[in-house]
Amino acid sequence: MIAGALFLWLFLFRGQAFSWKRASLCVCASGASLLSALFLVPEKHWLCHGLFLVLLAITWIDVHELWIPDVLTLLVVPFGYLLSDAAWLERCLCGTLLGGGFWLLRMLWPGCIGWGDVKLCTAAAFALGVDFLYGLQLGVIAAGGHAGILLIRKRVTLQTRLPFGPWIALSIVLTLCINGCAQRHFLL
Repeated sequence: MIAGALFLWLFLFRGQAFSWKRASLCVCASGASLLSALFLVPEKHWLCHGLFLVLLAITWIDVHELWIPDVLTLLVVPFGYLLSDAAWLERCLCGTLLGGGFWLLRMLWPGCIGWGDVKLCTAAAFALGVDFLYGLQLGVIAAGGHAGILLIRKRVTLQTRLPFGPWIALSIVLTLCINGCAQRHFLL
């Protein structure tokens, strides 16, 4: 577990100053990966395990620092591609259309969504195909509900920047559950 934490630190935060938040991410991710390895089916456990770690890191970094590293975004593609059964053409069309739609949203309303979120949605759509749209709908509903609760409780204003990466990560997990990949690869 300690070796995993050191590897994550060197991989994600090389050249950056030490912080306890970043160190806690590395330790928690290593511990979670160790525990998740105990509950995964042996033939594809490394895929689910790897994707879980990437999504956990994306969530943590986006919540605490409001950015999503491109290295982690690129790692979503091979894991999702190997876990999903979508056709190649479907993946390409979905990734292009969804990525173009989010790019257009970003251009029309600057600041409404970050570039990291655009790239993560595009990568997930390329990896998972049309099924990602169903998971993304549920993730957007959950994100809107969470933002609404924060607004009602006056914890944020309409100008507050909120992370969307955790909700995209939730959408990816929901997509895998919807299309049955998680049921085939996890012991439920």
